[in-house]
Amino acid sequence: MKKYLCVEECCDILDSQRVPVTASDRTSGIYPYYGANGVQDYVSDYIFDDELILVAEDGGHFGEKGKPIAYRVSGKCWVNNHAHVLKPKVGFDIDYICYSLMFYDTSSIINGSTRQKLNQAQLKKMKIPVLPLEEQVIRKSAIKNIFDCIELKKRQLQSFDSLVKSRFNEMFGTVNKRELSSIAEIFMGQSPDSKSYNDLGNGIPFFQGKADYGEKYTKVAHWTTSPTKLARKGDVLMSVRAPVGPVNISSSDCCIGRGLCAIRAKEGVTNNEFLYNALKVMESEISSMGNGSTFKAINKNDVYGLKIPSASITEQEKFSAFSELIDKSRFIVQSQIKDLQELLDSKMDEYFGGDEE
Repeated sequence: MKKYLCVEECCDILDSQRVPVTASDRTSGIYPYYGANGVQDYVSDYIFDDELILVAEDGGHFGEKGKPIAYRVSGKCWVNNHAHVLKPKVGFDIDYICYSLMFYDTSSIINGSTRQKLNQAQLKKMKIPVLPLEEQVIRKSAIKNIFDCIELKKRQLQSFDSLVKSRFNEMFGTVNKRELSSIAEIFMGQSPDSKSYNDLGNGIPFFQGKADYGEKYTKVAHWTTSPTKLARKGDVLMSVRAPVGPVNISSSDCCIGRGLCAIRAKEGVTNNEFLYNALKVMESEISSMGNGSTFKAINKNDVYGLKIPSASITEQEKFSAFSELIDKSRFIVQSQIKDLQELLDSKMDEYFGGDEE
């Protein structure tokens, strides 16, 4: 059983010093302007110059597993009224306090149906395990080491992406190009009846407009029992609206909604691995093609007319072999990140979970 103190016993709450400034009234500068989840802008003046903890008041990642509601800031900055401002009192390590609040279970203390809010009265009651300062430092160091390892592994993943992109440009950056429609079949998505959506595994995998951006292969989150437009395992899926441009590869046969299109290599002309990387390299260019006032989108003709490097099957397969080697390394690092995340979850529960004495 642990002993706890409330936040107001561990920290001074400096919310009264916050000053919100609308975007139109801000003057651009060098000082970070913080909100609920991090930097919102950079401004020409500051109101704090200290080591502080910011905790989301409204608009935070409440109830979103793995996403923190608290973070550290240091030095000159401006904070708006969407984040509570805490300064630990003497005898409390700032990182230890921050870690204790990052993934705090707020399910019973937040309010608001449309926009969830953690008000100051509830913030003050949030509880932190009481430990001697020396023990706080030991525990914060253990957690920090895990966080540092996770960040290192994530940077490794980014380096893999850069390596693949560099190799692709090296092999195909100067060759002639041809329209995507001449080397691939293209299928624009069509959303099924919304009543058929479910998260229970009934039907076939369904992607509406977000297919695991940042991941190479899709991970199924939703299903539909009334599929419309279908994509095959291995097809390249590209977002064509809100946002435009991100791509990944379908890990199974699936249904795609209006926010996506499926791109399938024509046999003997190209392969999906090559198409995926070509479109990934072009992501920023494709994104800039989006039109619309409510949300950005591209149409069928835009997709058909995309210019893809013209390369022989032999060269494409050579590149695909290289990409597969990188994928193997990527899989190892992703597994290491998963193991580290499980260790972090275990330590966070050990240090900050449990019942009060």
